[in-house]
Amino acid sequence: MKLTFLGAAREVTGSCTLIEAGGHRFLVDCGMEQGKDVYPNADLPCAPGEIEAILLTHAHIDHSGRIPYLYKNGFRGPIYSTDATMDLCEIMLEDSAHIQEQEAEWKNRKAQRSGNELVEPDYTVEDAMAVMKQFVPQSYGKPLEVFPGITATFTDVGHLLGSASITLQVTENGESQTIVFSGDIGNLDQPLIRNPQYLTKADFVVMESTYGDRTHGPKPDYVAELTQILQETFDRGGNVVIPSFAVGRTQEMLYFIRQIKEEHRIHGHDNFPVFVDSPLASKSTTIFRENFSECYDAEALALVTKGENPLAFPGLQISETKEDSVAINLDSTPKVIISASGMCDAGRIRHHLKHNLWRGECTILFVGFQSPGTLGRALIEGADEVRLFGETVQVNAQIRQMSGLSGHADRDGLLTWIHHFDPKPKHVFVNHGEDLVADPFARTLISNANMDPAQKFRIEEAYKSIRTNIMLSILKKGCKTIVVSSGSPAEGKTTTTINLAISIAQADQRVLLIDCDLRKPKMHHYFGVSNAPGLTNYISDSVKNNGPKTDLYSIIHRTEFSNLSLLCAGSIPPNPAELLGSEPMAEFLQQISRDYDYVIIDTPPLNVVSDALPIIRESDGVVIVVRANGSTHPEVQKVMESLEFIDAKVLGFIYNFAEDKRSRYSRYKYGYDYGYGYGYGYDAGAE
Repeated sequence: MKLTFLGAAREVTGSCTLIEAGGHRFLVDCGMEQGKDVYPNADLPCAPGEIEAILLTHAHIDHSGRIPYLYKNGFRGPIYSTDATMDLCEIMLEDSAHIQEQEAEWKNRKAQRSGNELVEPDYTVEDAMAVMKQFVPQSYGKPLEVFPGITATFTDVGHLLGSASITLQVTENGESQTIVFSGDIGNLDQPLIRNPQYLTKADFVVMESTYGDRTHGPKPDYVAELTQILQETFDRGGNVVIPSFAVGRTQEMLYFIRQIKEEHRIHGHDNFPVFVDSPLASKSTTIFRENFSECYDAEALALVTKGENPLAFPGLQISETKEDSVAINLDSTPKVIISASGMCDAGRIRHHLKHNLWRGECTILFVGFQSPGTLGRALIEGADEVRLFGETVQVNAQIRQMSGLSGHADRDGLLTWIHHFDPKPKHVFVNHGEDLVADPFARTLISNANMDPAQKFRIEEAYKSIRTNIMLSILKKGCKTIVVSSGSPAEGKTTTTINLAISIAQADQRVLLIDCDLRKPKMHHYFGVSNAPGLTNYISDSVKNNGPKTDLYSIIHRTEFSNLSLLCAGSIPPNPAELLGSEPMAEFLQQISRDYDYVIIDTPPLNVVSDALPIIRESDGVVIVVRANGSTHPEVQKVMESLEFIDAKVLGFIYNFAEDKRSRYSRYKYGYDYGYGYGYGYDAGAE
């Protein structure tokens, strides 16, 4: 069995994994990139028509949004999902297609004016409607034979109506292996839908890490919190505008507002109107009502049993047409406006923001995750003004977030889910998390898990071997200052640096680990400390004052590993290369070398920026990390030319992400996230 992660590696979007097993190729999820495209999805290594099936965890577009694109380009296989997921996909993929067509139309109007080539939408409404014929609905808990020797079972994971984790049982050459895809793991005790159901058996697990670096805290009283926001805003004479995902989060907000109205919690505005301004939200609310029997929790089911609609109440108005939408802001009555999209990057919500953002009496209430690069993310990070429809709009309204309201499990919830496996999986692949979240979460897994001793032993021995070779390579006495670099990003350089430092510290050597990647510092995230003050603050202080004013040892962090200390990068400077090549930096290295046996330095990739060269020139040696099936010969050659130019002492190369031919479980990514049985990245497998 071979896995290839085509999306959701290092970001919370674009989930897509290719499985090759038993002579078959199929996908688990086929999601669209949303928000800022930081790490573009990899292309399929084959034609879409060669994909034989899709297993879909749930309907969110970052998991399903590319399915019509595959259909447009030749995919004709079955799509297996739960009933509710199929129903939601019918409206969500059609809506996504409308957006594709509108964006293409807008781009083509501009192209015609400028004489540029016209573009086509990724897919059309026709494609989205046609691919729905390939859906094959499944029930929770009932094994499905996808192919001979390959079965799939869907388990309620409590994230969205119809959401599921998927267990694959794969039998090849007389041997059976089980791999579980978590899907998006739901938060506990959320309204309407059931809590996640736990699994106990798996050889391999692919799990999400969206909130793997934080906890939601004690469960808030959502109704009380929303009541307070509504009351304060209405008393000011303003509107509460809620950018909300049309599927899932909108229905939760309606559930809360129904209770608020039923219990008469708002004073002086008893009959306040609530507008749901999203045709998609209207359709999805209907689907929520129709799929209650298999998906609702006990509280919601009790309301249905009593003959009450948990998603309806007096004053609720659904805006279907554009005219209905425009009319909402013509009325001065304080109101609630719930509109999509949830991240404010498209849809009718942008019109409501244009009318309400500049009004100090209004409140913009965010109730969901905001991806980097979206308008929603900019607003919660404190933007003073934004651009909407070619105009600059001042942000005078209050910007609020409802705490703890998330469809995703937090770190504790994720750990609870993975710790139900007994025995522990042989390998866990961490995906669907932002770059600086997934890494610390994988490290948390390692420190909290009792992994397969044999696997752990092989990885530990690999780093011990590297440690021994490096120690033998440096024959002179005194401090050993070692730089670890690479040619390009995504070669496992930073995690290799950390693992190497830990291994040397475990040999009873005093080690200082320094983050000299001043443009994209990461070390502080791994160790859970503040990035500043750090190296740049100390060096800049020395430059300005002709000598250090900051106490160096006050900004060096002790770590949980004996003999290992950490100096973070510090505040990001405007001139990283200049700072690292300064005389105070050279003096700092000389000074710090007297207090440690080894100084291990992480630097930026050599083929991207030149920042590392002055540090390498001052070091006792450099180790270069190259990636199997990733680093090219020209890239390595370019690195060597740069090192030869400064007469660097190259201690050797670490060949990362290599296949382990000794094990039938090959292509483990030793070194990523400390390696102790946990992997994180793009392409991995179990063969």
